[in-house]
Amino acid sequence: MKKSYLGLIVWLVVYMGLMSTCGFLPLGADLLIRVFMVFTAVALVALMAMMYFMDRVYWMNGVSFEQAVEAGIQRRKRYAFLHLRLFGIFAIAYTLYSIVAYVLHFPWVSDIVVFTLATIVVAVYSNKYKL
Repeated sequence: MKKSYLGLIVWLVVYMGLMSTCGFLPLGADLLIRVFMVFTAVALVALMAMMYFMDRVYWMNGVSFEQAVEAGIQRRKRYAFLHLRLFGIFAIAYTLYSIVAYVLHFPWVSDIVVFTLATIVVAVYSNKYKL
């Protein structure tokens, strides 16, 4: 395994570029905020998928390259898959919530609160996974 952060940098540049482009969409502020957050949730799933398929678990906080090499490919794949599944469930759940919130005219502030709290819960919950 060769250490490389190129994929992470490409993901970050693409994410920032697409987020900047979304700002020009002719949408109302409440819908635009929801689009930003759903896009961010999906982008996190894409990042987890990249870590899984490219075998780059050392991109995650708390995992060094040396630890990843020592763990072996099976443990790295399992670790990355658990994160991918967790963030995938989060993205699906938040997208469904966002649709319901938009249809029922929830204030956009509630979307920000739900997204932020859900992201924190998912991040903290993912700490239980050990390489």
